[in-house]
Parts: sequence; C-alpha cells; structure tokens
Amino acid sequence: MASNINPNNISVTFPIAGQDNDSQGFRDNFNNIKTNLTTAKTELEDLQAKGIFKSALTGTTLANDGAGSILEDFELKDMSSTMVNKGTLSGATAIDFSAGVFQTVSSGATLELAFSNWPATTKYGAVTVEADITNTAHKLTLPTQCTLGVSELADYNSTSRQISFASTGKYRFKFSTIDAGTTVAVEDLNRAPNVIHGDVLQIQQTASAKSGIGAAGDKAGMIAVDGDAIYVANATYDGSASIWKKVDIHANEATSNRLLRNGGNAITGNILPGTTNSRSLGSSTKKFANVHSTMFTGALTGSVQALSGAGAVNLTTLITQVTTTGAQALTLANGTNGQIKIITMVADGGVGTLTPATFANGTTLAFNDVGDSAMLVYNTTGGWALISNTGCTLA
Repeated sequence: MASNINPNNISVTFPIAGQDNDSQGFRDNFNNIKTNLTTAKTELEDLQAKGIFKSALTGTTLANDGAGSILEDFELKDMSSTMVNKGTLSGATAIDFSAGVFQTVSSGATLELAFSNWPATTKYGAVTVEADITNTAHKLTLPTQCTLGVSELADYNSTSRQISFASTGKYRFKFSTIDAGTTVAVEDLNRAPNVIHGDVLQIQQTASAKSGIGAAGDKAGMIAVDGDAIYVANATYDGSASIWKKVDIHANEATSNRLLRNGGNAITGNILPGTTNSRSLGSSTKKFANVHSTMFTGALTGSVQALSGAGAVNLTTLITQVTTTGAQALTLANGTNGQIKIITMVADGGVGTLTPATFANGTTLAFNDVGDSAMLVYNTTGGWALISNTGCTLA
C-alpha cells in the first residue's frame, strides 16, 4: 500500500534568509511535520502488529500468527515443521493439530487417538502421528471420524477400530481432513496396504532360496521368488520355527507337464472328489477340491485295480480290470456324487456278474467276454448310472 506521509507539504526554503518572515509559515511547517510524524507512527504500529518478522522487534515478543491469511506465489527453501513429543501415554491420546503437524507418542498401553483444532471446513489439514509401539499387545485405536482409507490398513479391526502390530517399533500414520475433522482420512506410511489395487503386482526375485526358519526380519505373509520356486512365509521369524513354505515352478511353461509341486516332488495319484491325494498338500488331511476347466496335453491315464476272481470292485481307482476264473459275483458299493468308474474284462474264465449296491439302470451287469466294458457315473439320488456299455448284458 502507499504511505500517507506527505513530505512535500513541508517547505524546505522557509524561512527565507535576509528578510522578515511571517510567523504563520513557521506554524504551517511545524503542523505539517507533526501530521506526518503522527501518520508515520500509525503506519509503523500497523506494520508492527501485522508484519511477519524473522526475530522480535525491540520491546516485543515474536508472534508470527497469520490468522488464516493466504501466502501466495512463494518459493520455499530449507523449511521445517514443528514436532511435538507427547512422551509415553496410555489410553486417551490428544492430537491437537494447532500444536504441530508432526507428533510422536510412545505406548504405555493401547493408545486411543482424539483429534482437535482442525482447520475450518473447506481447508485441508494434515498431521502425521508417529506411534512408538513398545509391546505387541498395545494397539492404536482410531476415532469414529476416521472413515476414509481404513479398509486399506494392515491389521485393522473394523469392529474395535484398532490397528494391531506384529512387532514393536515406530509406525507413522498420516491423518487429513477437509471438513474440520467430521471425516478424517488415514494412511499407513510404514506398511504395505491390506489391499493392493492395479493390474500388476511385481515381486522382486530373491537372490537365494528361502527355507526353514528363515532370518531376522522375515514376517508372516512375505513372498519371494527365484528361478525354481515361489516362497511364502506363514509366520514371523522367531529363530526356531520353520516358517518358509514353497511351491516349485518350471523354467519353461511350454515343456512342463507338472500340475502341482510339493517339496520338490511331483504330486501323483488319484484326483477323486472328497479323497486325500496320495501325496499330501502340506498335511495328510489336505484334499483336492474344485478341479475344473483344465486342459490336459498328452495321455490322460487313471490308476488300475486288477481284480481276479469274485470280489469287490473298488472305489479308489478309476479303472478295474476283471479276470474271471469261473462264473463269479462282483460287487460295487455306493460311490461319491460325480464319481466315474470304468470296468473291463481282460481275461475270460466265466461270466462275471456285477451287482452295484444302487443301480439306476437295473439290477446286474454281466461281463461275458474279453473286451466287455462299462463306464458308470454315481449320483446320490439314483446310484450308479450306466453311461457307456460295450458287450455287457444288462438285467
């Protein structure tokens, strides 16, 4: 703004030397000087009250409170922000935005954050809280206003509104709002989010295989890849427990004929509904389930039961090859819904008559000559249903 001081109304040529001067001229000059000094005093006091200073003026204390004024088109260099160390707290933990935009607290127990003095509505305000978690039993409880971003937080319980921590240490969270704290967004600045968005998740290849108990710093959920396997940690390193598990992968997809791998050995045996595979998948109780939409290349073969003489056609192989040594009775117990069974005669010593426990198409099925074959499928409502018959007699 322009100053109201007017030095031009003071005559610098009065009084005129060598002549009688009117006393009014003296009075006018003195009056104009007084007016300009008064104006200068007012302007200086206004500047003192409203100006921003790098140090306190003489006789004053420094108070650069902008009261919400706008700083526009500035270039900032070597700037810092106020940090507030709240010490060790338990329970209620007050975070006053006006005190500083970076605040630290150490946990004496579970911490319950409460925010105050956010900027007015339509203004953006953000504060970073660093929580030094000294015990994994301690949690960080968020206020009800924290609704944006909470679904992305690692180890967050939406019912208790608490964040858990697998290990002690310092964790930073950024809280922000544009409506004076009615709605607060939260970002975890240390840990990966609970949900990963986007089209690509890239995991860096590990230099060496992960195995056994691992090493310090390994945590549950870690994934690593090398040229031969994918590794997953199912627990956090404790120096004794075996935490790394792996699935082998093949270097050339085009030449690989392995469906699954476990511990370096190809998984073999029967894939039957509800039955345990011959090679366990991590434990003896793991089973294949929902194997579907699979394209097989090469030969598709099933395991074979060689049945000689009378007896039971089993439910644990895909195929039963029958050798009769006379007229003999064969039995077939009820199977599992959707199970397929193939029976064929490979040696004829007499008629082999099969009596399924539940037969949808009749009572018996007789195998008379070598090559006689039948394919059946089991369903829980009708029993064994004949879907293919070559040479067998249905009765």
